[in-house]
Amino acid sequence: MQKQNNHLLIPRFFRPESTDRLTIIFHQLLHVANAGYYTHHACDAILTSLLIELTQHVLSGYILSEGSDADRRFSCMLDWVRSNAVKNITVKDIAVGFGYNRDYLSRLFRRKIQMSVVEYINYYTRVSEAKKLLYETGDSIKEIAYRVGFTDEKYFMKVFKKWEQVTPTEYRNAFSQTHFSIR
Repeated sequence: MQKQNNHLLIPRFFRPESTDRLTIIFHQLLHVANAGYYTHHACDAILTSLLIELTQHVLSGYILSEGSDADRRFSCMLDWVRSNAVKNITVKDIAVGFGYNRDYLSRLFRRKIQMSVVEYINYYTRVSEAKKLLYETGDSIKEIAYRVGFTDEKYFMKVFKKWEQVTPTEYRNAFSQTHFSIR
């Protein structure tokens, strides 16, 4: 198990490769801030999530530039998975594509990021993209499920609820009234 660190790393100048998750968390922060809750703790919690996400982006970039060859290879593999997850990739596809044994690849994911390959594919790629589509489009849940790589909408809803603790419809309804613009 990796040692937990108590620091956030946010540089003065930084451009993340992908802003999807950051945008979603920012939408949540804006929604909660405008909701008029009695205490500020909800905003604090979401702001903490936003800072943690920024730190992860910074560290990913650092690993690519400063890490060992194995770390850079793993980071490239994560990028490839994020880019191809909607194509219904499997653990076997990733293992073959990067020259790993399936079992070793599964252990590598557990050791490096404390989750399975399937969990990574589902959460960091498919669910994240689904959240963006739920917010930005009026597409049906079934259409969104297929667009993000699920062949069964019921399984999509189960996976979405596991990670977000709300159904896709509840998620859409909760954040449908919040808008902001970035220039």
